[in-house]
Amino acid sequence: MDMDEWEINIKDAEEQQAQEEAHQHFTAHEFSNMILSLGPNAVLSLLTDEARSELRKSIILQYNHRLVETTGL
Repeated sequence: MDMDEWEINIKDAEEQQAQEEAHQHFTAHEFSNMILSLGPNAVLSLLTDEARSELRKSIILQYNHRLVETTGL
């Protein structure tokens, strides 16, 4: 592979990464809009059990962390 092909491959990979990041941003924005328009419980019911479980774990961990910070327990 010569230098031009290598640079093209790098540029293609960077463009693909930028597209993936833009798609993730768009998806997160749409997910936020769904929560605000449909309500959190309705949107949570649309998620897979695994995704719902991961969100619950994250929320509980954040809550416990803040509880420890504020109460010193």
